[in-house]
Amino acid sequence: MISIGTIIANRKILAMTDKFVLAECTEESPEPFTVWRLDQDGNGVHSGKYYLNKQDAEWEFCSLAFDWFQDNVAINFIDEKEPASEVEAPEQALDKMGLGYKKYGIPQKVFLDNGSTFCQTK
Repeated sequence: MISIGTIIANRKILAMTDKFVLAECTEESPEPFTVWRLDQDGNGVHSGKYYLNKQDAEWEFCSLAFDWFQDNVAINFIDEKEPASEVEAPEQALDKMGLGYKKYGIPQKVFLDNGSTFCQTK
């Protein structure tokens, strides 16, 4: 059974849900980050996308794993001409994200390689 820390094809699993995994290459690679689909039995992976940038891989992982993710992630582009006070406060962004939780629910736990749990439902 695949779990956080499992190494598959020289890639260490960093995060996973019941359908997707995010992995990082343990050796030097031109595209060191991967998002794979998890096999139904949880013992293998398939259909991977490879990324140069960790943030792009994390975005893809979250977009696939969480229906609410793309609709509720606040992306703020700060124009140098605008004062920073016009940027949405973190509390407001979290409130908007909470609306996505209510609308779509949250899948089972997502485990991160630092041992914390992200987006857990009861």
